[in-house]
Parts: sequence; structure tokens; C-alpha cells
Amino acid sequence: MRNEIDSPETREALEFMAKGIEDGAVPKAVTTYEEESSRRAFEAGNATFMRNWPYAYALGKESNIANDFAVTKFPGFAGNEGAGVVGGYNLGISAYTDNPDGSLAFAEFLVTPPVQKQMFIKATLPATATSVYSDPEVKREIPFTTELLKAVEQAQARPVSPVYTEISQAIYDNVFEVLNGKQSADQATSKMNSEIEDALARF
Repeated sequence: MRNEIDSPETREALEFMAKGIEDGAVPKAVTTYEEESSRRAFEAGNATFMRNWPYAYALGKESNIANDFAVTKFPGFAGNEGAGVVGGYNLGISAYTDNPDGSLAFAEFLVTPPVQKQMFIKATLPATATSVYSDPEVKREIPFTTELLKAVEQAQARPVSPVYTEISQAIYDNVFEVLNGKQSADQATSKMNSEIEDALARF
């Protein structure tokens, strides 16, 4: 894995984020938000944008802003297309199961389009089968399916590394310091790069 953190693009992004808080465009409390606290702030009219899981859509439609928000894909920055990160819910079969064939059959059943359609409609769990997004019933029940499909298609996988946790921690800690005014973008980028390089050097 190649470390590309130490770059002008990283510094520019960090400066942009810090300026948003300094100017008041973003509430300082955003550095402590988790999914539910960000959803509540958004529904209370205290945030212009919110990034969240699809489940927040149905709850938003039951709130005071029910008719005043829309869903779109992740925006770009500095002329580059935006990109979320692929996560997901995965199916696995225990090595200790007494019925591996039945377990496999059930897993294969869960990924069929009809089942994914129901999971999409009932639980707002995005489908992995592309055909589900164009289903008329899905489009009627989940009006932002077109935008969600675009978001899935532009997403990228997390870096594969045996020290992913350390890489993630280095990014989180240093970004947090910038957003709280404790480090400059330049200092944070250099420190982040050094911590990631140290983690990579152990493997």
C-alpha cells in the first residue's frame, strides 16, 4: 500500500474544513456528532447538510422538515468527483455450523433481487443488485433511488492494509485537531503522514 496523505490536496481539504467551522458555516459541535446527533441537528434546522445512512430518510419524513429536504450523492471538491466509502452488511457461514449447505442456500436466497427489494423497501437497506433500483415499486417507496445508486457507483473501497485501524486513527486524530484549532493543516498533514508511515513500516 502506498501512502499518499502528504499532499497539497490533503492540506487544502483540511483548510477548507477548518474554515467552515471558523466562519460559522458548520457548528463546532459537529466534531462530536455521531449519526443520531447529526440527524437531530439536521431535523431541528441547525444544519444545512447531513451525511447519514439511508434509514435517516424515513425518520426525516416524519419530522418538522418532512417537505423541506432532498437527498443527493456525495459532492465533489476542488474539481474532483465526490466519493463515499463502501461499507456494507456481509453474509458469512460459521465454520462450526451443522448445516453448511442450508446456510449457503439461505445466504444465496438473501441476495436475490426479490428479497433485496423487500429489505430496501422495509428497512431502507440499499440493494447490491442494480436491477432493484429501477423497480417501479422501489422507486415509488424510496424516491431517492436514482441518487442512491449514483452514490453507490461512485463509492470507493477502504484501503486494504493489516494496519487499517492505525491508519484510520491517525487520520481521525489529526483531522480532529485541525477542526478544533489545535493544529494547522500543514502540521496535521505532516504528523498524519508520519504516523501512517510508522504503522506501515511495522508490516
